[in-house]
Amino acid sequence: MLSTERTWSLPPPSLKVSQPLTIGFADVLQQYPDAKQLSIKTLLGEPHLQFLKTDIQGNAKWHVINAITGKPRPWLTEEEITTIARTRFNGNAEIKYTYLLTQNAPSELAARHLPVWQVEFDDWQSSTFYIHPHTGDIVTKRHNGWRLFDVFWRLHILDIDGENVTNSTLTIMTFLALLMAFTGLLLTIHFVRVRFAKRLRR
Repeated sequence: MLSTERTWSLPPPSLKVSQPLTIGFADVLQQYPDAKQLSIKTLLGEPHLQFLKTDIQGNAKWHVINAITGKPRPWLTEEEITTIARTRFNGNAEIKYTYLLTQNAPSELAARHLPVWQVEFDDWQSSTFYIHPHTGDIVTKRHNGWRLFDVFWRLHILDIDGENVTNSTLTIMTFLALLMAFTGLLLTIHFVRVRFAKRLRR
């Protein structure tokens, strides 16, 4: 699956700085001593410092600061998300639509990624990017090849609804499998006892 995805996704652009940075890692750690996964990246052509911070409620959230202006980066607009998606897409297809998902994640996306921008391209694979609304990172990518694989994988593990691996279908099939294994064991014991009894009679 990875080799398929690489045909329509380019690596993120390398960091190129044309202006001096006004803040660095030390400045961020001084202001946010509990910052984690601190890194520097290019976002829409400008260097940004990105880090993870846990709020009072215990929720980990990404923070993005412009390394030139020193100001926090607001959430990305739809136009900016479109620009990022076109830059990362390795193809000629136009964008079919963009939509900010805040709840009710589709079956192909884990709910933990919400909120996230969904960007679908108008190509034969229905290639779709899911982009973080604050960092601009592509959290995951989907296409028809992946979706077909996912259908067969769910059938294989009996995860019919894609949400609950302890669904009723799996429970019933597990019970039937255990029942067949138990009856097979009883038949084996019975067969061995009959054969052993016949040998004793000889």
